[in-house]
Amino acid sequence: MHDYDSDEAMILVKARDGENTLRTEDIIAKINEFGDAIAMILLPGVQSFTGQLFNIKEITKAAHDKGCYVGWDLCHAAGGVELKLHEWDVDFAVWCTYKLLNTGPGSIGACFVHEKYAYRKDFKRLDGWFGHRLETRLNMTNVMEHAPGASGFQLATTPVADVVRLISSLDIYSRVSLPKLFEKARKGVVYMEALYRHYFMNNDTSADCKKVESVAEIISPSDPCERGTLFAFRFPGRVDFVCDGLAKNGIAVTVLKSEIIRAGFAPLYNSFQDVHTFITTLHNLFTQEENRK
Repeated sequence: MHDYDSDEAMILVKARDGENTLRTEDIIAKINEFGDAIAMILLPGVQSFTGQLFNIKEITKAAHDKGCYVGWDLCHAAGGVELKLHEWDVDFAVWCTYKLLNTGPGSIGACFVHEKYAYRKDFKRLDGWFGHRLETRLNMTNVMEHAPGASGFQLATTPVADVVRLISSLDIYSRVSLPKLFEKARKGVVYMEALYRHYFMNNDTSADCKKVESVAEIISPSDPCERGTLFAFRFPGRVDFVCDGLAKNGIAVTVLKSEIIRAGFAPLYNSFQDVHTFITTLHNLFTQEENRK
């Protein structure tokens, strides 16, 4: 929108040599180094390749200490991990609702703006006529009068069909314990890692656990507290073989960068049996391949 060159205007944080995920201290060090020149920091709550869950509270505080606005992309976080955006003083956040919130492809997205900005008039915002005070909206005075609170950020008429799908999903969420749901999500990914290590990375030679040479590199964080609901593997040169084999068994995964397979655990409807089926099917694919040699 401002015609900046991304090569000159963006500061990127990269993982250390030999590592797949970012360290919080490295992110904060970058903020401290360049903070005086940074207009806005934008990071994912959960990194889409590795499934890494970032420390939103700590990074947001570090950004504010340097006078930076900070926003979060929560597409892979909303509905799967605990979020306290207001309490953590997050300036803004955006997310989709078709992933963990289960509203289906093409459905409405969402945006959070901290309450502290709701009544401020000392910064520019994208205005729409639905953000005008209802009492004077149709007076056509050509003078913008923002509605109080979040309503002042509204641009146009709400897309009814999209909102109906979201309401249906949120109604289901309102019937469950969110702490228990998020705990189930965490345990589902822990179980996925444990099963992979059991079938591919140990020396057990029992009949149900014939060791298969480790065929993938785990690129998700090892600490369960630093993971969202995704678990990612790197399969150099084997992605087509793996995906075709999984698809024939009714298992869908996402492929990224031609060598990374990402498996997700949606806690509302995925079960631990689903995880077991995924890993054992993966194990069977490589066991059968070895037997054919």
